[in-house]
Amino acid sequence: MFFFKETLPKEKRNRNKDVSYNPFIGIKYIYQTITSISSSMAFLILMLLFYRVGWQFFVNFAQVFVQVKFNINHLEFWVGMLFVAGMLGYNINEYFINQPLNIKGVGMEKIMCFTLFLEGVFFLASSFTGSFMPGFFVLAILGITANSYNSSNSAAAIASNSPEQDKGKVMGCALSIQSIAQIIACISCAFAYNGYSGLPMILAGGIILLGWSLLILKRFFVKI
Repeated sequence: MFFFKETLPKEKRNRNKDVSYNPFIGIKYIYQTITSISSSMAFLILMLLFYRVGWQFFVNFAQVFVQVKFNINHLEFWVGMLFVAGMLGYNINEYFINQPLNIKGVGMEKIMCFTLFLEGVFFLASSFTGSFMPGFFVLAILGITANSYNSSNSAAAIASNSPEQDKGKVMGCALSIQSIAQIIACISCAFAYNGYSGLPMILAGGIILLGWSLLILKRFFVKI
């Protein structure tokens, strides 16, 4: 906030003294963006919110769910292996499939219409498995792998659809939305878990599928 001049208003960029920073600037960006963007762009912003909330539900409570439901030995090892295997799949898909598709001009939204659905289904199905191996383990790895497309493509889709003159505000809004998603998940996960230990995992898949439905509506029904 003090060393990168491009983050400052134009009238302050040539000043050498420190500048004041507003801690509520994220809320301001969200308000300005939501009130000025088109209906189709609003669907993308809401899709990002639901997708990130669902992902945070999984990240925050997957290990708790595994311990409570399956009571496996060496929990730390298996949870570590779960995320190692998932992130290997994440990076392999990102480098060998997702990036080449983007280079060829295949739209980010087109890819996400498929991968967002897969991620939600895999996470939702994993909450109903009766065994840790291979049921939950395999489905969770597939969900993390599917997230490789959605993590990068969601931001890219918002950037490519935002007006040139408002691109900075829209991307700032997208970052603030992701922070809000983390807060929502961290607070609501605990309440959900107190009701039923598997509920955070069910919500992880269900909320991601809700984000997917918004993307489908935006692509095929919202023309503004």
